[in-house]
Amino acid sequence: MITQTTEQATASENTRRAIPAGTPCFYCHQRLQGTVVMWWGEGADLYLHPECTVELSIRLLRDVHEIERENQTNITGGPSSLLNPR
Repeated sequence: MITQTTEQATASENTRRAIPAGTPCFYCHQRLQGTVVMWWGEGADLYLHPECTVELSIRLLRDVHEIERENQTNITGGPSSLLNPR
């Protein structure tokens, strides 16, 4: 979900939850301001800068790829480099 910090919007202005100003980014720990990506989960909410969302996603996908290669599995369900090793 994409939202704004409280400096930009409030929860009453839209159906999205606005986050308190000064909340740190989950990835870089710098203060969030403006547009924010939020992920809600069981027991933890993640708040990230859009750029940090990209960086975290790349690293998560790399980790999944590493697991696929180590375990000779296809977690993602798509074509895998396991089928065509270099």
